Amino acid sequence: MKLVEGFLLLQERVKAMNSTPELHYGDLSSDKYANKRLEKYGTLLKPYLVNGKTKILEIGCYTANLRSFLPSKVEYWGIDFDDKALEIAKKAGVKTVKCHLDVDDFSITDNFDIIVCTEVLEHLINPIKMVENIKKLMKNWSEPLKLDRFFDSDRMV
Repeated sequence: MKLVEGFLLLQERVKAMNSTPELHYGDLSSDKYANKRLEKYGTLLKPYLVNGKTKILEIGCYTANLRSFLPSKVEYWGIDFDDKALEIAKKAGVKTVKCHLDVDDFSITDNFDIIVCTEVLEHLINPIKMVENIKKLMKNWSEPLKLDRFFDSDRMV
């Protein structure tokens, strides 16, 4: 993709972000697919949680529904671009950061034990930059636990 085409695509995404129609906010209890997916993520993360002292960042957290599938002692942060979704997450006790992932740099200087980034990378113009940013925020970068279909289109790892 040419640089100009990429820039124009980015402009269109920002424009669409500012005119997004009303989205679904709040309670996802009736959404069987969402709950099954979030429950699976919670199950996959549990072996990595350390006595409730684990600090987790979810990139693309939306209303932070994953939080309800994790132990309450986990320090849970969320990044998203949607103001209304972040307000709901904040009311649930989540530390929130607004960030449009294709435009903004992360304003977070903290480090995290676990960073969750599910169903986000495939929507970005530059997913490699996102992975580099994630690497900077990890306390110990070793083997990442991949929970994104971006890496494996046939199944969720």
